[in-house]
Amino acid sequence: MEFSNSAGHSIAPRKSVTRLVLGLFSSVWTGITIASTLFVYCAIGSAMPTVRQHRLLEMTEFEWFHWWPFKTLIVLLCTTMVVVTLRRIPLRLVNAGVWTIHTGIIVLCLGSYRYFSTKVEGDAPVFRRQVRIDMPGMDRPETLVALPGNGTSVTVGPDIWRFQIQSTNSEWPILSAGHEGEKTYSVNVMVTPPGKDPFIRQLLAGYPEYTEDIIPGKGRAVKSIGRKLVNESLGLTLEYEPQNYFYLIQSWALYIRRIGEAEWVERPIRGMPRYHDRIGSRELVHNDPQYRVPLHALDLPVEPAAGGDAIGSGSVRITGFLRYAHLEREWRDGGAQLNPVSRVTLFSDHARPQSHELIAFDRARNHSEDGMVQFRWLRDSRDVASLETTSGAVLSVSVPGSEVNLEVPMTNENVVGGDGPFTKIEGTAYSYRIRN
Repeated sequence: MEFSNSAGHSIAPRKSVTRLVLGLFSSVWTGITIASTLFVYCAIGSAMPTVRQHRLLEMTEFEWFHWWPFKTLIVLLCTTMVVVTLRRIPLRLVNAGVWTIHTGIIVLCLGSYRYFSTKVEGDAPVFRRQVRIDMPGMDRPETLVALPGNGTSVTVGPDIWRFQIQSTNSEWPILSAGHEGEKTYSVNVMVTPPGKDPFIRQLLAGYPEYTEDIIPGKGRAVKSIGRKLVNESLGLTLEYEPQNYFYLIQSWALYIRRIGEAEWVERPIRGMPRYHDRIGSRELVHNDPQYRVPLHALDLPVEPAAGGDAIGSGSVRITGFLRYAHLEREWRDGGAQLNPVSRVTLFSDHARPQSHELIAFDRARNHSEDGMVQFRWLRDSRDVASLETTSGAVLSVSVPGSEVNLEVPMTNENVVGGDGPFTKIEGTAYSYRIRN
């Protein structure tokens, strides 16, 4: 078919945009190109992590396969397969295998797209049980997570009861008749009543009838006082510990709350690096001279939470990121004020080394905790003569019924060691020796 204009010249008909798009996606080479590009993309993300971890990307594997290039390639691949199947492969019985394969691939792509678009990864702490505490006089029951060392105090009228998880056992064997050979989760709770001796209450998950008390030094209460429970009004039971929060992996947030509040408010942090240190000045970091952190400034604003928080409209910015750093206080030279600081380490053949950081002008920190080491600042060499030359410690000995009141200076000259001779105390039947 030909068309002509008013001048009699013939012209070719224009191809519509739709036909051009359909022709493009019907091409075998288009499908091969898209599939090859998708293969290269997946290979880079899985086998070459340094690419996605580059400073300009900072992506995890999960993020790499959620990025828009990957999603675009999946959409283009599915579009090509649909167009090629409908335009080039007639729907006949002989082509049933090809139709089935293409349909399966498209369903797999759509299912994966749906799955990974809604998937979240993270952690939730799971504790096996909590201890429920209830007794007359309490306003409401209290709970205590069953973790060894975990403790709490409960006020009952004018009294204070203390509870602490002493131990747990996930495979406690039951020896009672009817349940021989069975194992369950056991929790031992140390109970300290006000003004009375403590006792241990053993709780078995699923077997409340076997709850009993153990009196330290005396054994089971049933054998010591004739009943299973020391205090029968005290109710301790095991219940499941619910978890209300799921913590997203590979995400950052600043947690804020006022003093005394129990709930935290999150300020999400977006754009935090993961694989590269970021600092704007070397003065902020003390590290091994052989490893120099490259200078790459960081300035991330942390916006207030949607419902507000304790900081309110206060500005919070992140200006650095170090993956393996830890906070450490360090004195630096060059200050305008005199502030003598000394670090002293004492070595001995009979004890572990002891290190002290002493600040001369700080009365609370110019000596060690035991007072045996002091740091004094002398402004003139003549002040050395005023210092004590001995520790001043003495061994005082007194014997009832006699007039003996002996004081022996604790000096090296008086130390005879563990095998040295004893010194007799005149007028008594006693002797002494200073071993160290």
